[in-house]
Amino acid sequence: MQEQGMARRGGAAFIWKWGAICGVVLGVIQIIISLLPLGSLKTILDLLVWLIGFFVIGLVVLVALELGLGAGIGALGGLVGRRQAPPVASTPVAGTVWTPPPSAQ
Repeated sequence: MQEQGMARRGGAAFIWKWGAICGVVLGVIQIIISLLPLGSLKTILDLLVWLIGFFVIGLVVLVALELGLGAGIGALGGLVGRRQAPPVASTPVAGTVWTPPPSAQ
């Protein structure tokens, strides 16, 4: 149970860390753009910065989602395959029969 709780906290920490980093970077870029005397170009540049930012963040979220979905589907496929596989007969493994050492005889 502790491992699952740690994995959840680790995932949340990852999301908060990268969310904070991206938010700070976008905020700094916005402040710099607002200080520049660009006129109407400022609005277009502002829109492009936010679109690029959300596009990059969306690629990261999409990759994480696809990896999780792929792992889940793979686990389900393994369960289905295990049910359909024929049972394996047990065979003796070489060297498992105990024999007394030569000095004991």
